[in-house]
Amino acid sequence: MLEIHCSEIWGGINVASEDVCTSGITATIHSTASGAIHGGDIYYFSVCSYDVLTRVVLADMRGHGEEAAELSGWLYKLLLEFMNSTDGAGILRGLNEKIVERGFRALTTAVVLSFNRLDRTLFYANAGHPPPLAWSAKSGWNNLHMIDSLGPANLPLGIKSNTHYDQASQTLAPGDRLFLYSDGITECPNANGDFFDEDRLLRLLDENKNEELHVLKQELKENLEAFSGGQLLHDDCTFLCFEVRS
Repeated sequence: MLEIHCSEIWGGINVASEDVCTSGITATIHSTASGAIHGGDIYYFSVCSYDVLTRVVLADMRGHGEEAAELSGWLYKLLLEFMNSTDGAGILRGLNEKIVERGFRALTTAVVLSFNRLDRTLFYANAGHPPPLAWSAKSGWNNLHMIDSLGPANLPLGIKSNTHYDQASQTLAPGDRLFLYSDGITECPNANGDFFDEDRLLRLLDENKNEELHVLKQELKENLEAFSGGQLLHDDCTFLCFEVRS
């Protein structure tokens, strides 16, 4: 189990399968890169200087190599800058302006979740990424939808300068879970060209809602590989699940 402490950031673009914990959450992550060592999916965990705020970020870039590494570096610096702030939307604004300024052509989506362990508030912001899935004993699995905003907002990164990003929040309870994923998961194809899709993903998550996170990770990995007929080579595939600690 990888433990992340005060003022630490862990993540990047490397292939990974890891169990992670902070003082607020326990988590598991699995990330593949279309058969390569580095991909275009970028993931980070961070903990603030006061050991109160855990931040989880997942970004999906349509590209690999130097551009992905550069984008990962920019995101790392923003996580340092915003380490003690709950403003996840500010991270997206900063990253969007950097991408526009540098003229990146690769479409990039991202989601930022920030969890305050003292009052158990989850803050979340989204830039065109598949909505995270949230589970509680009361309501089961549901999408974390953004609030409605006037005019264009919450667009994928790099489309236009000065894009507005909203931030919503909700209170969690011990044992609640959040699931983040890149679209390589739900767009994983089988031999007939059918996709794994969100309905299939939700059924698997629900069947394993009482399992330990590392078991859930293994079940999903094996189901994806069985569905696709082998290694996940169609796209970068990243998913992570975290649970609120008591």
